[in-house]
Amino acid sequence: MFMVSLAMALGTVGMFMWEYHSKLKDGVISAAAIAEAQTMSVTAMVLFQVVYLLNCRSLTHSFFKLSLFSNPAVYIGIAVVISAQLLFIYTPFMNNIFGSMPLSAGAILLTFLVALVLFPLLEIEKKVRLFGE
Repeated sequence: MFMVSLAMALGTVGMFMWEYHSKLKDGVISAAAIAEAQTMSVTAMVLFQVVYLLNCRSLTHSFFKLSLFSNPAVYIGIAVVISAQLLFIYTPFMNNIFGSMPLSAGAILLTFLVALVLFPLLEIEKKVRLFGE
């Protein structure tokens, strides 16, 4: 749990810092840079949770050894969470309430790639844990 929490925290904070400073370098005003960096960070955290959920369907077996449809309710939950996140990102009333802002496809892809970093860490952790038993 410590490793996962640390990876999620570093990924989220790292994503915020990288995006914020990148936008400032591009000449974006500070308030807009903060809003975009915060939106990307929240999105990364949501995607980290999705990756974690998919990988934790078994604490001992690799994701690749499990049937994709061993627990179909997982995909319903993921669809609900992703839908809520898309509302958070792309609807003006949510942008006004939370100070979020619409993200480009490239920004969404980047957050997804950052979240995927968690996947090999979890697979390695399972192998190490099983090796010790």
